[in-house]
Amino acid sequence: QMLIKRKRLNFLFCTRTSSGQNAAMSATMLFLIGGSLLSSLVLQVVVASNPLVFDLEAKIQEYVEKLEEKNNVGVAWWDMYGTNPEFRWYKLPKRPHKVLVKAGPIKYGEAKTRATKPRVLHTEWIHNEQPSEASRVTVQRYMQHETQYTWTTQKGIGFKTELSATVPLPGSVSITSTISVAVSFTKTDSKVKTESEEYFVKHVITVPPRKSVKVEWVVTDIVQEIPWTAEIRARGNFAVAYTRPVNGSILWFHHISKIQDPLLKPIGGGQVQFISNGTFTSVGGSDTRLQLTQFDLIEEDKPQSNSTTYSIPLDSSATEASFPHSA
Repeated sequence: QMLIKRKRLNFLFCTRTSSGQNAAMSATMLFLIGGSLLSSLVLQVVVASNPLVFDLEAKIQEYVEKLEEKNNVGVAWWDMYGTNPEFRWYKLPKRPHKVLVKAGPIKYGEAKTRATKPRVLHTEWIHNEQPSEASRVTVQRYMQHETQYTWTTQKGIGFKTELSATVPLPGSVSITSTISVAVSFTKTDSKVKTESEEYFVKHVITVPPRKSVKVEWVVTDIVQEIPWTAEIRARGNFAVAYTRPVNGSILWFHHISKIQDPLLKPIGGGQVQFISNGTFTSVGGSDTRLQLTQFDLIEEDKPQSNSTTYSIPLDSSATEASFPHSA
């Protein structure tokens, strides 16, 4: 702590402040794929359980209250940002008379990948009523892939000035363009970026005689979750002004390293470290295919029978599909 001599006496007022945020977070990821009629697939992903904002102001307030008890003197005001107008009555030191906070880069951890249950987005039926000749039918669709990338902050630090870092996608995510986003470290929220790709798919399907074929456009989403961490360092001093002199002075400065908490780690040089963390999530369709199911010719009032099914990846070079045998 540091003694400051006062230049003139003035009435002091109390401007104690304390802030904190505690909000539950969830994020909704949307993957869209379709044909002449685009269908949408909505996947709910809970990305933040027990979000936390470490309230640095509240911890300083607790420290100030202990000073009041220790010195048996009331505190008129305290300030960690160096903005209190009462500073003009004091000869301040050249060293920082406020708390300075700096955020380091985001570091990604190990990715966890899982696939969702395949979903049918569009269905068509093809019927060949001819007794002996196969029928060739062309099916075609415009396909749109929309992948969402979400950065969610699960543990941040409460500070009046916004702390954020512009981060790219993790190296394990394959994309065709450059995407980055400003991630906040002072509140538990989510930032979302979207990448879209559209292409045309055309297939010729050979249907054997007296057969019906159900054509289904199927997508399987891949969900990738990657934890991230970011180092936040705080240094400098916060001011405490008493209602009457303590050891010869009304205004004292206390180093931020005086604040003790399991979430604050002293790292030398008068600095403390806080680790912010969160989750990066990407949701997109990595596997789209045509699923073909052949039946005996489906006629009115007759059940489907003798089915055979196989599928065609839509990212393959194949443009035609036919069943291996006719009945």
